[in-house]
Amino acid sequence: NAALIFAGDADTGLYHSASDTLNFTTAGTERLRITSAGLIRMGNGAAGNTEAHVTAAIFQDTTGAATILKLGNTNTPSSANNRAIEFCDGAGGTEGSSKYTYARIKAERTGGSNAGRLMFFTKPDNSSDATEKLRIASDGKVGINTNNPNMSLHVLSSSDDVARFQSTNSGNGVAITLDHIGSSPADNDIIGKLVFNGQDDAGNSTTYADIRCITSDVSNGTETAHLDFGTRGLNAFNPILRLNARGS
Repeated sequence: NAALIFAGDADTGLYHSASDTLNFTTAGTERLRITSAGLIRMGNGAAGNTEAHVTAAIFQDTTGAATILKLGNTNTPSSANNRAIEFCDGAGGTEGSSKYTYARIKAERTGGSNAGRLMFFTKPDNSSDATEKLRIASDGKVGINTNNPNMSLHVLSSSDDVARFQSTNSGNGVAITLDHIGSSPADNDIIGKLVFNGQDDAGNSTTYADIRCITSDVSNGTETAHLDFGTRGLNAFNPILRLNARGS
């Protein structure tokens, strides 16, 4: 029971369970503990966490009970209401000398519809603040090094080495799958394609070549497909080669 209580509420107050430890209780149950090392434990099951390297911990002790940490503002929704978690050293205000912000996770209101986006930041060098490296837009599109993704996954890089897929399998190597799951499969469906885009000298985005896998027959048991290779020439985009399914 609490040793320091409020009048008329004997099971809500403060006590100490061990030397140099402060405990807070409501309804006769410990809810928060500050240990002798200054560690903070919150929640019904937090007292059971004894890891010395964990500065603060929130635990539940009931199966099925959600453990939720909320960051918010009770005022009118606004893009100015900053909700973020920072990972840093130093307590000052000057990045690179008295403060070092290594990373940040930030949630933002995107507009009048009260949609939201999530951004991830990392620190590029000693003197710079953490800058955005990955964004999940309100429509679910993911941008890496771009804050305006226009596809489900949009990766922007100033280098020609953009992506690497590595397998440590002792037998087979990396497999990249283009999987088309349609509600009504039909002949001549484009199962997948590789598109090679670039700019012309006027800055217009142009498709210069592509490779397409197209179904020839989607009948169960006799499925076949072909590959079409296309390039741009004479101001038009033309298929130049087709690889058909080999006969029996």
